[in-house]
Amino acid sequence: MKIITSASLKGGVSKSTISIFLALAISQLKKKVLVIDLDPQSYSLTDFFLRDLSIDEIDKKNAYQAFSDRKQLKDCMFPSQGITVIPCSPDLQDLGAELQNDPGLLLRSKKEISSLPFDYVIIDTPPSPVYEFKIGLYAADIVLSPLTYDRWSLSGLLKAKKQVELIGRSGLKTPKHVAVPSMVTDKTKDDVIDILKEGKFKHTKSFITRSAAVQSAIMKGNGLKSGSKSEQEFSSLASEVISL
Repeated sequence: MKIITSASLKGGVSKSTISIFLALAISQLKKKVLVIDLDPQSYSLTDFFLRDLSIDEIDKKNAYQAFSDRKQLKDCMFPSQGITVIPCSPDLQDLGAELQNDPGLLLRSKKEISSLPFDYVIIDTPPSPVYEFKIGLYAADIVLSPLTYDRWSLSGLLKAKKQVELIGRSGLKTPKHVAVPSMVTDKTKDDVIDILKEGKFKHTKSFITRSAAVQSAIMKGNGLKSGSKSEQEFSSLASEVISL
């Protein structure tokens, strides 16, 4: 199993978009994929994959129930579009306060996730260093941080990188931290890559172009059109991430 966490401490950089379509692209490679929504600030993965599920159903089986030990991870899953989803709920925001005296949860979470019968796990995290963000980082083998052509996006990437490095300083294995040029245009793509090179960030060769088709797919809860430019970009990213 490989656990991939999407993380940035800057909102609006397509973190959740990458989580969604990377998961779908990896599943197209005949891999068993689980996605975990740990972002109670947006619920993007939950709304995309489980928009036909009632709030009452989600309230009974979700990431908060799983990570607060009220239920097992395997009992908080829903199938959708060929993958498996553990959704987010508003209660997840209370997790840190409830478990502040249980630092062992961060270590147990990785072990529990790793025991599940999946090839890949994609975790989406909130854009702030709260407890659920740390669960995603501590569980990760790879942390993907999008970088857009925005003056604050680099700050979000740098802050995520520092959080990843703190894991290594605690004596644990440091996850691989890889930037993803995201929501670029023909005019800004090279500028974003130059920023990554100047900062000596490891980054993917694949990049995600700003696209109305991607935004439309997010709004409708649909996959990307087969053979489209956006679908090809996420397929390329999936192949590259798998090889990391």
